Amino acid sequence: MSMRMHVCLIVLGLMSACTVSGNGGGAKPGPACKAGAQQACLCLGGTMGTQTCKSDLTGFDVCVGCPGGAGDGGAFTVALDGGSAGVTSCGSCAGCCNGSQCVLYAAQTNSICGPKGSACKACNSSATCSTSTGACITPTGSGGCDATSCPNGCCSDGDCYMESFACGKNGGDCSDCGGTTCEAGACTTKLDTDNIFQIIVSSIKVQATTASGSNWDYLVDTAPDPYVCFTYTDTTVTPSVDYKGCTSPPCQDQTTCTLNATTGLIQSSGMGVFFPGIAFTDGNLKVAVYDSDEISDDLIGQGAIPAQTMFKSSYSTGAFQQVIDVDYALQ
Repeated sequence: MSMRMHVCLIVLGLMSACTVSGNGGGAKPGPACKAGAQQACLCLGGTMGTQTCKSDLTGFDVCVGCPGGAGDGGAFTVALDGGSAGVTSCGSCAGCCNGSQCVLYAAQTNSICGPKGSACKACNSSATCSTSTGACITPTGSGGCDATSCPNGCCSDGDCYMESFACGKNGGDCSDCGGTTCEAGACTTKLDTDNIFQIIVSSIKVQATTASGSNWDYLVDTAPDPYVCFTYTDTTVTPSVDYKGCTSPPCQDQTTCTLNATTGLIQSSGMGVFFPGIAFTDGNLKVAVYDSDEISDDLIGQGAIPAQTMFKSSYSTGAFQQVIDVDYALQ
């Protein structure tokens, strides 16, 4: 099986580069970029600069042309607004998350390595970090990748992988575990805390009245306009990082609201929020449902999501306060 990873770097809504990794059979990865190629990059503070392909073609060099002449060195700190609008999560960057810092593929090293906004980690002593995919790759030598050269991993395009997105053993074909962990070369049903996830709400069900029996919209006798928000504070990093997003737009005059992949996406400023896997396993993920009003939104109910250890096709909050249920899935 040939598994090729397509990695597109999107900065501020502008697609600046797209590369394809995989080398077609050799143990040595092919060029990550073309000689003299340039692309837009993000400076500290959110402005734009330029980076040029390195002379050895292994990736793009540091960002230059930033205000004050200071480039980002291939990494930038996520801007947190600390308010109700939510945050832009590190998971939305093309690189791994070192706390609140996004380390782009081109700047990754063997000690700071990771794909698609996952938590940065160190490769083992025999592996090398790919600066085009963020994967820890174990060289297999001229003999190619097989059970002898890759006994504890799987083979894809001639390289040996030991990752949750490339899981296998004895040099067999790689499989993407799709949000679960890879243990002993096999995908499990355990939720992968090193991965990142978006939340898709499929339905919101609320009571028709407040706890006191009043209408939600007191000026008119109509049903509420519910929407749901999820929040999480990652205290495993310093400084801590806040994640927050809501469904948008609110449902209109409904006590039972069905949403799709667009209206049910937990988002902030029009972009989906990527939550770290640990948010779903430590019991500190918060959910709140509101009734949208012109002057001030009413809180219908709020609570904490119980810790989840297994990855499932869907989850349900159950009833809390004036909320009957919120159904959601992870992707």
